[in-house]
Amino acid sequence: MQKNLLLPPDFDQSDHYETGGKARHLIGMVKAGIRVPPFLILPAETVAHFMEPVQKEIDQLLSGIASAQDAKLFAVAELIKEKIGLLEFAPFLQNQIKRKWQ
Repeated sequence: MQKNLLLPPDFDQSDHYETGGKARHLIGMVKAGIRVPPFLILPAETVAHFMEPVQKEIDQLLSGIASAQDAKLFAVAELIKEKIGLLEFAPFLQNQIKRKWQ
């Protein structure tokens, strides 16, 4: 079953491929007994679903950049940041996050 949200106690080896390196290292630190600030993990599929409403626009903006040296890079990065900042988590995910943090 696809998990939409992971916290350290929920994480198991089957989640390994759905998380990024930072999440895996944080989990490793928790398992090693190292104190880390509270965190949650959004698996790749959840992030992709969250980004769906603006992904085509972002892809179009990025296709207009020839290289990392392109002068448009910073302007496009700001536009993308703005678009992502306007997104909201789906209500079911908002509720799931609230329940996990209580």
